[in-house]
Amino acid sequence: MDDKIVYAGQRKDGNDAVGFQDVFVEVTVDGITERSALNPLPSRQLWNHSAGFDWGYVGSGPAQLALAILLDAMRRCGVPTQRAKQLAIERHQLFKRLHVERFEHEGWRLKLADFITFVH
Repeated sequence: MDDKIVYAGQRKDGNDAVGFQDVFVEVTVDGITERSALNPLPSRQLWNHSAGFDWGYVGSGPAQLALAILLDAMRRCGVPTQRAKQLAIERHQLFKRLHVERFEHEGWRLKLADFITFVH
């Protein structure tokens, strides 16, 4: 299933301000892809780095995005909630450095399969 889940981000109307980015989760089942917005609230309740998501640099917006992606991915992979919270807190800064800080400014796509080791 991890090859069927993709996280993606894009800038809204070229705006660089935090909060003007769309981040999606795309899940493909039987050839049908459903796209939904990545909810920042669960990650902000765990650790409030930033009011919004961002990427492509060292900062609080990328940290919030890294935490949100890991929490969501762990939930989708069946990691128990308390364990997911603990692991996400422990791993999100490294995930940010290895992935989120390196995302292209205009937009990006990342398959769960490409970072599954952070989830388990």
